[in-house]
Amino acid sequence: MAPDGDVRVTAQRLAEEVAGAAPAALLATRRLIDTAPNRTFDDQLDAEAASIRGLVTTADFAEGVTAFFERRRPEFTGA
Repeated sequence: MAPDGDVRVTAQRLAEEVAGAAPAALLATRRLIDTAPNRTFDDQLDAEAASIRGLVTTADFAEGVTAFFERRRPEFTGA
């Protein structure tokens, strides 16, 4: 929720945050959201777990972990 009069600033901050995220993770999240209404809760959890298992093998995952431990912003490449 954005404070009164701050909608544009809040939207810009959110857009910058999303733009800085790992592309594969964003795509996976979008797919999970799009297919969620057609799944049971348990099936959705299974799909999320499978998605995570697939993402932990990516270069972006390694970059995210490295950046976290180095206390810096990650530089995702989409790999």
